[in-house]
Amino acid sequence: GSIVTKPKLLILEDFQLGLDKESKLELLSRLMSKEFGNTFIFVSNDEDIMKQCDKTIILKDGQIVASGAYTTIKNDPRFENLI
Repeated sequence: GSIVTKPKLLILEDFQLGLDKESKLELLSRLMSKEFGNTFIFVSNDEDIMKQCDKTIILKDGQIVASGAYTTIKNDPRFENLI
């Protein structure tokens, strides 16, 4: 339903539950195709999703503790304890 109406913003929380890794990556690739021009907010601790996003924000107790590209924040020593 929602994607068919071509919304400009979609918020998805753990949408990939139950999908194998190959199916999840294929779905992410299709969803995030630049041809659609959508903005997505993913609520997830899945590193595969973080890798596909332009920006990753890590929250702890409702506060932002890390923000930036996945390749940058994954090197933060607190990263493993936060996801």
